[in-house]
Amino acid sequence: MPVELGCPANFDLHWVTTNLGEKDVVYGAGDKLGEAIIEVEKRYNPKAIFILTSCT
Repeated sequence: MPVELGCPANFDLHWVTTNLGEKDVVYGAGDKLGEAIIEVEKRYNPKAIFILTSCT
């Protein structure tokens, strides 16, 4: 989002994906998702982490 539309100039946004597949979701991917969240915390030390889902 541009500064002109209200985004702070020092805004730092990172999108991270896990590439969880259908089998991961069906058979449980809690561990895989948990590992991804821990890695994001280590790399970026974010104030918040949002988990989003989608389907194709």
